[in-house]
Amino acid sequence: MNKIKILTIATVALTFNSYAATSTTSQSVTQGSSVAPEAKKLPINMSFLTMMFGPQVSDPVSSMTSSDSIGGKSGLGTRNFLSMTYKLSEKLSLTPVLDFNYQLTDNDRGASLNDAYIRLKRKEILSSNIGIHPVSMDADIRYYAPTSQGARDNNAIGAVRTSLYPSVQIAKSRFSLSGLFFAKAWMQTQDTNAKGKNLNMVQLYSGPQISYAVSDKISAFILQEANVVYNTAGIPNSRDPNTSLVDLEPGVDIQVNDRVTLSPYLNWYTNQNISTTSVNLNADIKLF
Repeated sequence: MNKIKILTIATVALTFNSYAATSTTSQSVTQGSSVAPEAKKLPINMSFLTMMFGPQVSDPVSSMTSSDSIGGKSGLGTRNFLSMTYKLSEKLSLTPVLDFNYQLTDNDRGASLNDAYIRLKRKEILSSNIGIHPVSMDADIRYYAPTSQGARDNNAIGAVRTSLYPSVQIAKSRFSLSGLFFAKAWMQTQDTNAKGKNLNMVQLYSGPQISYAVSDKISAFILQEANVVYNTAGIPNSRDPNTSLVDLEPGVDIQVNDRVTLSPYLNWYTNQNISTTSVNLNADIKLF
């Protein structure tokens, strides 16, 4: 549950190289020197996103965090995404992603795999204006391979997801609106697991967000997430009065440098007491 979103040294280096090249060229007529061509940048980059789920604000030294059910708690942990993106063109990219959890506390300490996926993303399927407000939208489609233990135990074929990422810049102000909206469908070969529990079939998610640019490197945001999952019996989790379908996440994006962005935020499931709000942190790291 809906929030990774130039280099000074490189600029200085390019300026220096440009100056050096100009100087060498001006001397080449008399000295016969030549300039080596600049190396072409590879269309590949790797990044790592870790999402750290912390304790409740009411008990900051606790080893437990809130879950999406009333009275529910789980151990502290992280969810991690290691991805490598290949640019097919200026607007089209292909990205395989390794998705795994690392449990820090509770009984199930250690790492566990989620379903790895491959994402085909298209930037700016829409780019226009509504009056004086610039509007754009990206989109992607994903295939999830059954690499998690649960998917293997249930003989799943995998899952597919389609996502939309709209954004609106509010005129020339520091405010902007953005969001993530997706539909995900699992391809199950059976209706229940070994314990007779119905499996996930369809998920619908919406995550609208409003942001305010405090500076070039800092922005504040409020994200609202809504999530409904239908199981193989066609029953939505919204029928469970203990399940939180909506949460609010106020936070801050801090660009530490050109490679690292930190996003501390709070998470409150809105059908629970506000004292259950948890303290969390996302760290988005560009490896190369």
